[in-house]
Amino acid sequence: MATGVGYRNLRPQGSWVYLLAALPLLVFAVVGLEYGAWAFYLIPALICVVQFFRPTKSVWFVLFLLYLVGTAAYVVALVKDIVQLGGGGQPSILLDSDDSVVFVLLVIYLLAVCYGLFRVRPMFRGEDG
Repeated sequence: MATGVGYRNLRPQGSWVYLLAALPLLVFAVVGLEYGAWAFYLIPALICVVQFFRPTKSVWFVLFLLYLVGTAAYVVALVKDIVQLGGGGQPSILLDSDDSVVFVLLVIYLLAVCYGLFRVRPMFRGEDG
């Protein structure tokens, strides 16, 4: 009995990364409730959860691109602040120790999720990883 149009029957190994990708988006959606920006984060979070159950290449590509661009923006902001601190200037993100630790951990988390999304690309039958 054929299942699907060329897709493997089971989720790819490591598809849990979609749930990890949804986590910061859900946190930002909850924080965004106060500012009216919850849907901006909730919609991609729900897409991540759906992708966990039914992975497709097109949605994977959109999520990977979203995380790649977002992670790059956070890394650039972190490097900019480190350079600013090194030059004796006033940083814009790394203002105190608590916020600095949370921001650096967020950047590390985003890098890990981005790498995980890169590794879990859905495959067609007969395609090697």
